[in-house]
Amino acid sequence: MPVYTIRFDRLAKAIERGVNESVKAIAIAVDQAVVSSTRVDTGRARSNWLVSLGKSNKKSIDPYHPGSGGSTEAANEAAALAQAQGVIDSRKLGQSIHITNSVPYIGKLDSWDGMLSLGMQAGMVASRTIVPAIIKRELRRS
Repeated sequence: MPVYTIRFDRLAKAIERGVNESVKAIAIAVDQAVVSSTRVDTGRARSNWLVSLGKSNKKSIDPYHPGSGGSTEAANEAAALAQAQGVIDSRKLGQSIHITNSVPYIGKLDSWDGMLSLGMQAGMVASRTIVPAIIKRELRRS
């Protein structure tokens, strides 16, 4: 095999690795944004940001750390982020990453109603602007 062919092969593999790492970083950042912006009472909604590879995870789980009045907010956030990290770290090039939340009331939590009462920006999860902003930020870091 000619030398220049080997060099292009190495370059292609390095580019693939770089793309995969960028996709992972973006997925982690998006997950962190949706998990941390989800309001907490019992911890169920925050715990149900589930990351999967290849297809959406449609199941709903109990809170990692059940509580009330937001008492286990930090623990559920940490557990949800750890679940995401473990799945995303195992991603292979070409696999799709799905970040889903199947609790029946997730849309209401992200609505104008709920968010405005807390002084938060409404529609962050549903917004199509959050993902492009995160992608832009993460690509600048690469």
